[in-house]
Amino acid sequence: SCALCGWTYDWFCCSMILLGIISNGMASLVIGSASLELQGVKSAPTAPPGDGMLMDGDDVVLLLGKEEDVATTIMRGRFTLRYEPWDEYAAIGSCSLLLVAQLLAQLLLIPQGTFFGQIMFLSSLAASWAYNLYLSSIDNEHIQEELLLEALNLNEQHMRTYSLGTRTTAAVFACLMLQPPGFEPEGIICKFIPNDTPVWTTWREKVLGVMRDQKVCSQDTCYDLLQMSDQEKDMFKPNDQKLLENLLEDARTAYELAVNEKLWLKCG
Repeated sequence: SCALCGWTYDWFCCSMILLGIISNGMASLVIGSASLELQGVKSAPTAPPGDGMLMDGDDVVLLLGKEEDVATTIMRGRFTLRYEPWDEYAAIGSCSLLLVAQLLAQLLLIPQGTFFGQIMFLSSLAASWAYNLYLSSIDNEHIQEELLLEALNLNEQHMRTYSLGTRTTAAVFACLMLQPPGFEPEGIICKFIPNDTPVWTTWREKVLGVMRDQKVCSQDTCYDLLQMSDQEKDMFKPNDQKLLENLLEDARTAYELAVNEKLWLKCG
């Protein structure tokens, strides 16, 4: 567009298109030269493991690792843009001033050009708008995710994904995986499932009893404890018995997954 305007001797539109190329190019160069960094907070040398959990609706992320990786980087870390070697305020301020000057000059001089030159200017403006639209459509969260994985030295071998059928299975699995000293699983169970009916209360007490009993080591012992007793069968109606049996089956499934996952963590 700039060359065509110069070929037709429309120096107003030619110079304004050239000014736009230079100003936008310099702004893109300065802003694009910034490096995206992840800054964390230093943790105490004697800090305990930073195991934790993130919840987003039905999606749950379990974090197992050091305090400096989990709590200080993932929970309290932040992304920053570092401009080197320029001073960030001076560089961005100069680019902003140049873009404002370009806008004012184009508003004053483009109407002085020819009709063909104005068409070429609008064509270059449409091309620039389409390119900026393409840049804005790039998934920024994916870039941040890649940077986070790189900062923590994580890859696919360090992550596992499970699609659990029910929230009860997810709740029990989360509690079994998060068991630091002094851990109370009741808070997580109630956070996942706040129901307070007799069936849910019975199920919660049986599951919490298994988790708190340090002597429960074998999978067979756990399965025996997560069974409906004769007293509970007499206490509930057939529909409630079926519900309790389904909930206990979810707990047994979660226990089996947790056992396999802990074996995988030890091998890894």
